[in-house]
Amino acid sequence: MEAEVSRRQLGAIALCSVLSPAVRTLPALVVPQAGEHAWLSALIAAPLLFALFWIVDRLLRSMCPCVSPPRLIARSLGLPGRLLLLALALWMLFYAAFIMRSAANRFISTIFPESKPLSYIPAMGLLALMTGLGRFRVLGRTAEIIKPLLVGVMLLTLLLALPGVSVGSYSRPVASELPGIALGALPVLNTVSAGLYTTLCGEGRRAPMGFGTLSLCAGLIALLCFTAVGCFGAALTMQINNPYFVMVRNLRMFDAIERIEALVIALWFFTDFVLVALLMHASADTLAEVFNIGIDRPAGLTIKPGGGRWLVWLCAAASTVTAALIAPTTAQLAALSTRTVPWLNSAAALLLLPAALAACAIKNRKKPGA
Repeated sequence: MEAEVSRRQLGAIALCSVLSPAVRTLPALVVPQAGEHAWLSALIAAPLLFALFWIVDRLLRSMCPCVSPPRLIARSLGLPGRLLLLALALWMLFYAAFIMRSAANRFISTIFPESKPLSYIPAMGLLALMTGLGRFRVLGRTAEIIKPLLVGVMLLTLLLALPGVSVGSYSRPVASELPGIALGALPVLNTVSAGLYTTLCGEGRRAPMGFGTLSLCAGLIALLCFTAVGCFGAALTMQINNPYFVMVRNLRMFDAIERIEALVIALWFFTDFVLVALLMHASADTLAEVFNIGIDRPAGLTIKPGGGRWLVWLCAAASTVTAALIAPTTAQLAALSTRTVPWLNSAAALLLLPAALAACAIKNRKKPGA
């Protein structure tokens, strides 16, 4: 069976999805562990990411190429597999709601301080619904188009911020700091593992990110942590909400262009959109296997709820309503961002999903010559 999306498109979806939580939370999560050496933690995380995605890739390749991973999990593991899929689907719906709420908060705190979250959440929920009703390759093509722009803008803005880096913010790491630097790699591993949710969509049989994409991702995260600590210091970096966008606010391009943060923040909407759309697709496809419902996604966009598409409507409505209700204050949103969500994502992307794929690969190993 022909894969719905190419490996390049899967990598684009995964990278665009990862950039959203990376920019929002990683400096605040890595610096408490690694201090001024947070950028080293991102580099240490790189081989761990290579190992994780290689293992997932090998597991997917060892499985039957004609059946999607959610269907294999449901068929191979029986009731425990369906319960595991249900837990993953509910988590992804909550994660999509959290991303919508965080994106709204970013617009409010940086550009439109007088507006309300409900000005943004329904719009993103509607866009994710339209994407979820269509085929997964549409999201793949979209991500493939916007990936160079997102990576280019992030790289350019971080390089423009380097002249503002204070060399005094850094020192040579000593032996007593090495355990903290190593622990700082765990939030990076946790954040990038969100790219594995692409395995629950479509018919692809490869891990979404290869060596090149993972290297690019780790390099961008390392540069982000380096510039954040260099510009603000380790102590202040832990206290600032969205340090990347605070850095962008103070940038000047060629002594001619100032206040470019509005353009960058507006562009960063696409990272949130790709992640929410991915989670919407994955949760709907996963729930379809749990309850044995077929979702018919025609080549052209249709909003009619027939053909199982009512499940996509239900997922979009659940996430949008949840986004409107959770974390009414900034403090509660920050607590979710730095405590609850990272732990739940670790359980889902680093534990449950790989364990389920491993169990399926063992029970459905391809016969030699097949």
